[in-house]
Amino acid sequence: MYPAGELNLLAVRKALVRVRIAEHRWQCVHAAAELARPVDWVDRRIAQWRRLSPLLRMAGLPVIMLLVKKLKLFSRFQEVAALARSLPLVITTARAVAGFAKNGRGNGRTEL
Repeated sequence: MYPAGELNLLAVRKALVRVRIAEHRWQCVHAAAELARPVDWVDRRIAQWRRLSPLLRMAGLPVIMLLVKKLKLFSRFQEVAALARSLPLVITTARAVAGFAKNGRGNGRTEL
């Protein structure tokens, strides 16, 4: 068996090792928090964009149309102005066609 003095020495060394382990864990936690700070910032910006994106899409096209109208950007080019006026219809139709093609509905022919 071990003498009492050696057991006491081992108990003290064990306590010191536990203190060092706890200190290293604390340092790892702080280092991980410091490393995660930029990732957290990017994550918050992505979440903000996802909240604002649908609103910007809905408001973006009318704002562009108003700017075009107010600034008279296409006043000299009648064909371009007609295209700009019909752009919402073209985009909606293209999305609908892409949706039908993606879902695989029908065989591409219209039925009467």
